[in-house]
Amino acid sequence: MTWRSSGWSLIMVLTVWSMTTTATGQPQHDYALGIWSFGTLVLDSVRMLLLTRPLREFRHISDKVPAHQLPCLQRFFWIMSTAGRGIGWSFEVGTYAVDAESLFLIQIF
Repeated sequence: MTWRSSGWSLIMVLTVWSMTTTATGQPQHDYALGIWSFGTLVLDSVRMLLLTRPLREFRHISDKVPAHQLPCLQRFFWIMSTAGRGIGWSFEVGTYAVDAESLFLIQIF
């Protein structure tokens, strides 16, 4: 767990450093850049490094062997290919059915 928390700390330091040194000169663009940094990088790093064990818990549809059995370089490319929405992965959000009455009520309002 220590290497995972160390990795997360490194990502946090780099994110905060990049936010303080990167400026576009337009406040609305700076705000959007900051929201993207915290929203994407920080939350994904919390999920991947602190809350889950991706090599053991995540599987892609096309995986033939578990990721923890892959060589180091293949593991790197495997984790870089994870999609935020999880399409094709074991953490994919399932679809849900919406009945016609709910759609009608949504269209009225």
